[in-house]
Amino acid sequence: MTGFDLGESATDDEPESDGDEEMTGTDETREGDAGSHNEEENNETEKEEADPRVEPAFPFSDDLRESWYVRDEIVTEFEDAVDFEAKPFLREHGVRNETGREIQDAAIQVAKNNPEELARVILEDRGVDIDDDT
Repeated sequence: MTGFDLGESATDDEPESDGDEEMTGTDETREGDAGSHNEEENNETEKEEADPRVEPAFPFSDDLRESWYVRDEIVTEFEDAVDFEAKPFLREHGVRNETGREIQDAAIQVAKNNPEELARVILEDRGVDIDDDT
């Protein structure tokens, strides 16, 4: 078994990346770039309703809950399911900028909403025949 490394945390104002590109600049530099907007424009933007196809479901938080220890082959299968099934479905509904945190959060919600299925997978992985127990 190997650990599942979630990588380094990013700040709220950093765009999520797949880790291939190097981040440059500081928070102050990025905040300074926004200085050309006046306060009135910022207030109008805050009042507008966010389009759920454009904005992530929730803001980024660098609060890492715990390490996950997932088998490499399961991570690969999960990534394939996300890339080849979930993301195309999102595209069909106009979402093109899903974030890793949204995908991870949704995966936990699916498990949370299906605890019996979660338990069945654990039992199957252990080789427990649940038909004998019922």
